Amino acid sequence: APSTFIAEMALVNPDDPNVYTASAVYSRPVFFQRIFRFEEGFDPDTFFSTFQERAARVAVQPSSGERYLALIHPPSVFSRLSGMYQFFFIRESSLTALLAPEGTFRQGAILDAQGGVLLCTLPEVNEQAITGNQLWAAGADYLILRQDSSVTGWQYLSLLPVQKTMAPIYRAYNVLLVMLLVLFGIIYGIVALVNKDSSEPTDPSASTTEPVSPDEIKA
Repeated sequence: APSTFIAEMALVNPDDPNVYTASAVYSRPVFFQRIFRFEEGFDPDTFFSTFQERAARVAVQPSSGERYLALIHPPSVFSRLSGMYQFFFIRESSLTALLAPEGTFRQGAILDAQGGVLLCTLPEVNEQAITGNQLWAAGADYLILRQDSSVTGWQYLSLLPVQKTMAPIYRAYNVLLVMLLVLFGIIYGIVALVNKDSSEPTDPSASTTEPVSPDEIKA
């Protein structure tokens, strides 16, 4: 049965007109048109005849309008489900909660093996916008931290707003700068005081040495 994270699973055999899920059996047209609808241009028959590697597709549930990320695994000789394509449907809202946890300022994105954007928690972000280490989106600058997946070939991106991320560093720098200025001011005051004391003239009347008479020198 599907977990709390995986909303639905489906098994498809290219030679079988039906789609098998954990809760029901659907004809292929019904499943790919009424239960989950992929982006336009997705033809199941063509897809199954050419698809040999793991892939991901964005799907929408027409009844609710909810968006899903479908992970698709091709048949494997090491699986008991020989000849079966496996579909795992994950709610976009579940992935968004992982990429951008509530109560934090962090955002995130998932890129496929070709660099295409599968999911991004910021609006209107495409693959051209996130090729470097910094991103401008939603009226703010973001730092991009990348993590590659050796299993899927995807990239998981953490997007950190520059202003909020760097604010503690800026505050620490300002405190350090103030402390250095105060320290230099104290040192300068001490040096100035020492120089003032050493440069003051000596008062001749303060000397306790008495002059020596010529008679005392001869003696």
